[in-house]
Amino acid sequence: MTSSSRELDAARELVRQVLARERTVDAEPHLLDDDLLAFAVAILSRSDPGWLLRRSIDAGLDYDARLTVISQLSGPPRDAALPFLRAEHPEHETWRFDPSSRSAREDRPRDAVDPRVAARLDRLEGSPAERRDRAAEELRDLCVDAGLPLSSYRQAADALLRAALTEAEPATLESILNTLAEMANVPDQERVDAVDWSPLAARLEDLEQPDRLALAVAALGATGHPQHRVAISRLASHPSDRVREVVTEAIQHIDARSSGATG
Repeated sequence: MTSSSRELDAARELVRQVLARERTVDAEPHLLDDDLLAFAVAILSRSDPGWLLRRSIDAGLDYDARLTVISQLSGPPRDAALPFLRAEHPEHETWRFDPSSRSAREDRPRDAVDPRVAARLDRLEGSPAERRDRAAEELRDLCVDAGLPLSSYRQAADALLRAALTEAEPATLESILNTLAEMANVPDQERVDAVDWSPLAARLEDLEQPDRLALAVAALGATGHPQHRVAISRLASHPSDRVREVVTEAIQHIDARSSGATG
């Protein structure tokens, strides 16, 4: 085992212990004071961001422990994790002075999710793989419909992005990624811009199968969001011809949209 792999394993174990509340910053303040947790999170952000993000948004783990870990993040990884925690407990004191929190939006009406979408989202969580797979496929047909309310499109995208981080069944994951790619390609850019696609960018390094990786890259490229360009560019030398082709197309699309926005 190399020193770098030992360092990564140690970082992963420390974060696991904090998330499991086997170690807490109250009992061991040096975890924060000596930057031990910050150092571990930095290693994981660089070397295993997918694992870190999936654990940070795992609702089965202690909420405050996850906030402690996420507080050590910065930039896109933190931006990818926070929406999921805010959605779990929008009343939490962490969001009290956040301009995008519920308190800042309390007078804004919240549209109910389309019942057809809601039924598929229910099946997407906690159902057997075959039902999850079918739900993802049916959501694709519903969410590319221009008549679907924006709020329902956004809620479906958020749920699918969350599922893309945790889905272990290959066929179901491919259906989820295919649906996300189709949703990112809808003509209404306002819909696409209403979604934070960062969780998908965080999982790129975990998607070893070329077809699934190509779908994820295609989705991120179709958003036109420049913040995903760096993550996509890292795959420019991927051994798969298909992945390299999609990477090139994604970068071209992002650059074209950026040029149009500044021209």
